[in-house]
Amino acid sequence: MRLMPYLLIIAAFLGPYAYLGWEKLHLIRILAPLLVFVLIIQKVKVSQLAGFLIGFYTIYVLYTIVISCFHLDYINPNDIFNLTILLFFVISVILLIQYDRDLFRTALVRLCWLFVLVSIPIFCFEVITHQHLPLSGMANPNRPDYSYYHLPTVFYTNANDFAFIYTLVVMFLLSREKRAWVVSVIVAGSLIVVYITESRLAFLGLLSFLLFYFRLSLFKAVVTLSAAAVLLVLLVAFTDEFSPDRILNFDYSPGSSISRRLQLTKGGLESATYNYGMGFGVGSSHYYYSRFFSPHEPVIETDPHNFFLEVLINSGVVMALSYILISAFLFASMITQKANRLIVAQFVIYHLLLLSSSSSLFLWSHYVFFFTYVFFAKDKGEAGTA
Repeated sequence: MRLMPYLLIIAAFLGPYAYLGWEKLHLIRILAPLLVFVLIIQKVKVSQLAGFLIGFYTIYVLYTIVISCFHLDYINPNDIFNLTILLFFVISVILLIQYDRDLFRTALVRLCWLFVLVSIPIFCFEVITHQHLPLSGMANPNRPDYSYYHLPTVFYTNANDFAFIYTLVVMFLLSREKRAWVVSVIVAGSLIVVYITESRLAFLGLLSFLLFYFRLSLFKAVVTLSAAAVLLVLLVAFTDEFSPDRILNFDYSPGSSISRRLQLTKGGLESATYNYGMGFGVGSSHYYYSRFFSPHEPVIETDPHNFFLEVLINSGVVMALSYILISAFLFASMITQKANRLIVAQFVIYHLLLLSSSSSLFLWSHYVFFFTYVFFAKDKGEAGTA
């Protein structure tokens, strides 16, 4: 049992598009159901909150599967299968935390460090060579080439996904790290990642967390950020000409990235007015945008680039609102119960970052952090906690 958290978290970090010899790795499909079976045999006791969350995800997944079965003419059966695996994965994460909190926390800390140590060399390789390893979804020979191919993705399908997960990892590690030189290296590395991946929301999220992280010590903040900035400038100098526009370009003219996202958001919200607001089924974004999006506002992307819009399109108004209300309830509970403020900050920024990834539904590792925030919110002793 002591290896189970490690195996599950590793499988989650590898991402849904991890390849080995052009074949997808499906470790999560084996581990998640197996873990649920083993933990049920262990008769793990669950808290009221854990039982509530398991119940919600069960209803959410079953409802979405039922809706999907009415639209099999455009729904990919593989998406239905992955959604079922997602339910097993969520339950396994919750039960592992309930089974042994300390074991799960230790595994996550160690594997976050491993994630950084493994991903940074791959990241540097992609930046220097403009090529992708088989672990990346971009290495799929069947994937069409497009303008963002040059951006590093590491284990994921695009740069925003990598920046999203890397930022979650960095925030988690910083909340537990007190050594100034380590903090400087982590901050510098994360600034480089969000700069080169051109992920604006990851940049804003990371900056917000750093401002909160350094709230207790201005001197520590100045020293650490100065050292990080020097390292950032030196390293960026070896890649290309420094251009703040890579992350500070908020141009919303027609055809720009922000303009396309606004179109996707507008179109996604309009999905509530179709199909009686019941949703179109899992993985239906391509069908929805191609059929219902306004003809005079064409878009190239077929993913909403917003987790909550993805839930809205797939599962309808009730499920999307339920998801938002549960997150709001958990946030309010953290505030009223005086939870660890660094964890609360991560919880808020996590929801901001859910708006950055092209498709977060099967981006397994972000669920690990979500449940970590929820079930470890009262833990004390992290760096910077007053």
